[in-house]
This record gives sequence, C-alpha cells and structure tokens, in this order.
Amino acid sequence: MPIKTSEDKFEFEPYGMGQMIVIFSIITIISLISVIIGIIFRQIQESWILYPLAGVAFLIGCVLFGVRYRKLRAGSLEKITIDIEGIRVHSRKAGTIKFMSWEDIKDYTIGMVDIGDEIQISCPSSILVVGENDEIDIDLEDYATLFVKADKIIEEFGQAFKLFKKKYRKKN
Repeated sequence: MPIKTSEDKFEFEPYGMGQMIVIFSIITIISLISVIIGIIFRQIQESWILYPLAGVAFLIGCVLFGVRYRKLRAGSLEKITIDIEGIRVHSRKAGTIKFMSWEDIKDYTIGMVDIGDEIQISCPSSILVVGENDEIDIDLEDYATLFVKADKIIEEFGQAFKLFKKKYRKKN
C-alpha cells in the first residue's frame, strides 16, 4: 500500500511494496536454488547442509516482508497524511520535509496522536496521523468542530501544497 498523493503520485516511503516483493522473490528463488542444489548434493554425497540454509533464507524473506507489512499497517514509518477536499500531503517525518510540521498545522489539528490510529473527522476534512507509541486517549467527536472553517483551511493548505511541490522538486 504505497502512500501517494491523488494527483502527483509522490511517494515518500523508504521501501515501496514493489521493492519488498522483489526482495522477497529473490530470496525465495535463492531458497529454491539452495533446495535443488541440496537435493543434488544429497544424491551425490548424502549431504543435507543446504536445506537449513534454504530455510534460513526463506525465513529472512518472510521476516523482511512481514516487517514491511507491519510498518505499513501499524504506521511505524511515522507518516502524516492531511486530506482536505482532495489536497493530500504526505510527509515521512515532519523534520525531513519542511512542509507539514506540527507548527504549520497546529491551529487545525487535534495534536499528535499515536501509531496505528486513523482519524476520520465528520466534516469536509479528514486526517490520518501516525506518532511514536501505542497510547491514545482522544474523543474524536469533540474535535470535529476544529474543521468548521474548511474554506479557509483549504485555501491555506492549497498555498502550502504549492510551496511543498516546489521544495520537493528542488530537493530531488
């Protein structure tokens, strides 16, 4: 599940799901080759040494894939997604890309929340915020009124999004 904007398809993940599938496939192929070589060695020398190596390579692939999937699901990538009327901004870390720091959006957000919690505000805006630990104590309905002035927010985020695209292009 790569994190992308709806229009410009920016991707800020350190490893995309496609890359993880390639890594997993390569390790699986290495495992299969090890098993085939192990069968050949067994027929020639009665050796089983490569079977455990194939198992270890396969387990490493499974662990890498599982860790990546868990990061996407649990949000330990510290992703921040702001979605306001189709304006979608993604920042891997607020300090890395100087666009959506909490100082920029503190007037419109409920503050930093924690890993794995998806927040859907019942108004023309939604926000998904991923933080650093597993605790949360927020009543989302109490914060829906923060987004009543959606027009002003959309205008300001639109300007910020334009600045963000310029900064992103300069960095890359």
